[in-house]
Amino acid sequence: MGERNGNFLLKPGNYTLLGSADADFNYDLGYGQRQGYGQHPLLVMQVNTTKNMHFVGLFFGNQYASQVDISSVDGSQTDSIVKFKTIGGMLDFYVFNGQQYEDVLM
Repeated sequence: MGERNGNFLLKPGNYTLLGSADADFNYDLGYGQRQGYGQHPLLVMQVNTTKNMHFVGLFFGNQYASQVDISSVDGSQTDSIVKFKTIGGMLDFYVFNGQQYEDVLM
């Protein structure tokens, strides 16, 4: 989440995301002359059912400060609970489904 240069898989904990709701925020208009930072959390989950395995992606879009809480289910190494919290703003949720991990990312 955010600009990370460590492990891709996140351990249980609280992660704070700070967006920019500032009206003077300089957006890059596609010319590569400015840097614009934001938050774009995408959660990709592997779902195992009795019939098959597939992947689901959840994109959570919000320009306000947010927090993501990740906790394990009863100490499990594979099952987790993820909670998205925000202080306000408009919420955008997009759900992507695919048979392979790559299908969710396309």
